[in-house]
Amino acid sequence: MFAFVDTDFIVVVSFLFFFIGILLRLTDSSASVFLKNKIFVESSYVSKSTIRTYLKKTKDGCAFKKSLKRLLLWRKLHDFFMMFFAVFFLLAVIKSIVPLTN
Repeated sequence: MFAFVDTDFIVVVSFLFFFIGILLRLTDSSASVFLKNKIFVESSYVSKSTIRTYLKKTKDGCAFKKSLKRLLLWRKLHDFFMMFFAVFFLLAVIKSIVPLTN
């Protein structure tokens, strides 16, 4: 399937996904969004379930609700890129261990 793709290219792409995922995580400002709205949180990494709970409690059209939706989007993007990193990295490892011959 991936016989035409070089292993080095797959490793580079996987680490590109990793770095994008890390950048998304580092720019996560979930705690500051809660603190700006006078909601105390115990850690800087607020769980998805907590964000969803406050999303349900908040009325529509509120700036806080828009911020919570944006936080969930960033979290999903972070998860997406980290998942693709894992898939591509495993693919590179498998391809280097088991050489494909035609």
